[in-house]
Amino acid sequence: MHIDRKTALLYYAVCAKKSISKPNIGFRDRFFISWDIIMNRVYLTKNGYETIRTELIRLQTKERPTVIAAIKKAREFGDLSENAEYHATKERQAFLEKKIAELHEKLTNSEIIDESQIPKDKAYLGATVKLQDKKNTLVTVEEADFDQKKISTASPIGKALLGKRVGEVVDVQVPVGILTYEILDISRD
Repeated sequence: MHIDRKTALLYYAVCAKKSISKPNIGFRDRFFISWDIIMNRVYLTKNGYETIRTELIRLQTKERPTVIAAIKKAREFGDLSENAEYHATKERQAFLEKKIAELHEKLTNSEIIDESQIPKDKAYLGATVKLQDKKNTLVTVEEADFDQKKISTASPIGKALLGKRVGEVVDVQVPVGILTYEILDISRD
């Protein structure tokens, strides 16, 4: 697939910023980079994939028809230029369609992580890590949910825990200072 010059240069700039090694390609082939290299991959656990898929189906089958019915009802109130309910409902529809598009893109670009290939004695994706005062599950950015005690591996605590074993002590740099935790247990559900 042919990639335009601007996209290829953007890719090289991102690689340089993130200290990612550039592919070893010649000058002539520089702009014929595989699309997979540039496309944003979304890594999800199987549960995360199913959660996003369920949410997408709910929005498409329940929320979208509700909004369409509300728009139809708002149109009946008369002049659309002065109809606040119509404009509010159209705004709600735009927000809903954006959310549906985002979820669809995540699922399209997703790659499900095979948790059976991840070591069970270390803190990696899908592991539930028990610390002195909390118990959190390490997940990807897309699956993170503070209320369900799912923390992202990109968060300061998540980064500090990655690859650690039971009994290790980790120091986490957070905005309020340095937190020190001891890993008491690692499990996988």
